[in-house]
Amino acid sequence: MKKKIFSIVLVITPVIFYCQKLSLLQCIDTALAKNPQIEKYIQYNKIQKFNKIISHREYLPEVSVLMNNNLGLGTDQDVFGNTRRNDNFNNSILLNTQWFLYNGSKNKFNSLKNDFDYQSGLSDIETIKRDISINVVNQYLKTLLSKEIHEISTNSVQDALKIFNKVEKSFELGYSTKTEVLEAKSNLSKERQREQIALLDVKKNLLDLALLLQINDEESFEIENEFIPDDIEDNFPVINDLLDEIINNDPKIKSLELKLNSAKNQTEIIKTSMKPTASLISNIGSFYFNSLVADNEYQFFKQIQLNFYQQFRLNVSIPIFNKGISKLQVEKSKINEDIIINDILIEKKDLSNTIKKIFFDKNQNFKNYILSKEVEDDMKKTKELTGKSYTEGYSTIYELNNSTKNWVEAISILKQFKYKYYFDLLLLDIYTKGYSNIKYLF
Repeated sequence: MKKKIFSIVLVITPVIFYCQKLSLLQCIDTALAKNPQIEKYIQYNKIQKFNKIISHREYLPEVSVLMNNNLGLGTDQDVFGNTRRNDNFNNSILLNTQWFLYNGSKNKFNSLKNDFDYQSGLSDIETIKRDISINVVNQYLKTLLSKEIHEISTNSVQDALKIFNKVEKSFELGYSTKTEVLEAKSNLSKERQREQIALLDVKKNLLDLALLLQINDEESFEIENEFIPDDIEDNFPVINDLLDEIINNDPKIKSLELKLNSAKNQTEIIKTSMKPTASLISNIGSFYFNSLVADNEYQFFKQIQLNFYQQFRLNVSIPIFNKGISKLQVEKSKINEDIIINDILIEKKDLSNTIKKIFFDKNQNFKNYILSKEVEDDMKKTKELTGKSYTEGYSTIYELNNSTKNWVEAISILKQFKYKYYFDLLLLDIYTKGYSNIKYLF
């Protein structure tokens, strides 16, 4: 019985999860949690973290223990030319320690370089997360827009159906012509077709969003109907007041600046190859020899004690001539620094142009929204007056259908400019405060 209950829970759980309607922030979190590109860069960053830890440990000495055990069988010749058996067993033990006293601060520069590489990797991850968030916001708003358009189409079908029923009843009573009935029926068919097209657009946008979030069960995926109110105001600050802040906080530019610091330290690392190095080596050990063909005067522990020795060695290496390779490598590294500096300038200019364009689009979309709202209000009044006039017998069915069509087109355009404006607002919000601090404007 327990197994059956457990199986039912396993089957039902994913259905409950995917039937949940997701908000914009939940969609962003889902996309970031499942994106394989983010996971790939996280793994790269783990490698950089280990490189950072390794470089920090280069200051520590190297310590090793060497042990040798040898068995010799056979004959050899002494200095007088006498040949004799020399079967023996011998072993030795050695504790070796090496300190790098000076290597031109190579360890310091290597440690700094790996620190900058690690921080740059974190900024790269933030850049990817921001770009994914922008894609999710764009697709989410497109889906909401298609839902609103579908809702308008559904209402239009209901209105067309009421007019058709009214005209058909009027025809039966002899007040309307057959042509008016056919016109009302034709208009109803057109509105139903528009509704189906709008419904397909909703499904397509939901599918695209589900694929972006990498949700397997696309059929049951749904989002919250958080429609943006039609009464909106433009209170966003002047872009010039925020441009420097956006550029200074941009993760892609931060990553390039960190890469530049890493490249500068790489240049310093190359320069250390032209400087002398010094290391201290200490050896502490002992050995034991046991002849298998003669009596041993001293036993194992006695020999180990008597043969104990200590050795200290200072190694100094002074580079004199390496064909000028190090100097050429320094020049190559400096060229790489100049390339990164140029990339930073290009990225700052591109980002500045992008933000200015978004701000311009936002202002234009808001202006178009205000104009579209005026047009929609006029078309709505025209539709209502035409409907009233048709009821009183002063307007024809053609005029009523035309006024309804004009109003549907006007309100559809109004919705489009509204969502374009809000997308620009959210873009500026992401670039200003980051994807994790996005201000939900609905």
